[in-house]
Amino acid sequence: MRTIIAQLFFDREVVEAVKQTEVDNAKLYNYLMEGKITMQEYLQLCKA
Repeated sequence: MRTIIAQLFFDREVVEAVKQTEVDNAKLYNYLMEGKITMQEYLQLCKA
């Protein structure tokens, strides 16, 4: 499991674009599942 986590690559361009625009929760979830954003970023950006 640690090797899988170590190999994850988070797309910084996607993170910056998401922070600057309004993105719905479904798209954020897809980014999370694709490994483009971290769980912490997802929780900060997700609207309840």
